Amino acid sequence: LVHARLSTLRSQINPHFLFNTLNAISSLIRKDPEKAREMTRRLSAIFRKSLEDQSDTHTLESELRFLDDYLSIEKVRFGDERLEVVKDLDPDTLEMRLPTLMLQPIVENAIKHGISRLAEGGSIEILSRRARGGVEIEIRNQGPELDSLRLSSLLGRGVGLRNVKERLDIYTCGGGSLDIESREEGGAKVSIFIPDSYERGEALGYP
Repeated sequence: LVHARLSTLRSQINPHFLFNTLNAISSLIRKDPEKAREMTRRLSAIFRKSLEDQSDTHTLESELRFLDDYLSIEKVRFGDERLEVVKDLDPDTLEMRLPTLMLQPIVENAIKHGISRLAEGGSIEILSRRARGGVEIEIRNQGPELDSLRLSSLLGRGVGLRNVKERLDIYTCGGGSLDIESREEGGAKVSIFIPDSYERGEALGYP
């Protein structure tokens, strides 16, 4: 039942990502055909990888590789000068297992609600560390200041973040957490915690 539920939730993520990317490609076809072609090539590469890996979970390292492919699409769309990606990753966290495609919707929201609203662009920070008997992952963005009502609506109404939170709850049997808060300097921070007791999915029967 858990496998079936995670697979169903993952199937909601793929179309969400696909439709948003296709809309971006469509908007570029006339004004910048070369960028549209480049985004199409990168999207094809992403889906080849996605078809090769049908598991419900994979390592943080694998998730970050997929995220790099996704961000390469966004950099074509925004330009390297408007989208900077900064990583600060503890090597001891890279073998942690997590639901497949868990970080991509968070980064997508960070770009949509933050970077895209800044004329000069901005940066996305991805951090991972060991703490509290598990692994903490943070994704931070630059952007306009968000009030508490706006932050709560991102978790409640959007498909992406709501889906991620539900899959995390299922995978960790409620032992994990996902929180979002505004940053004093603007933008927001999403914090994810996955306890060691579920890091490799023993409780749910994962290999």
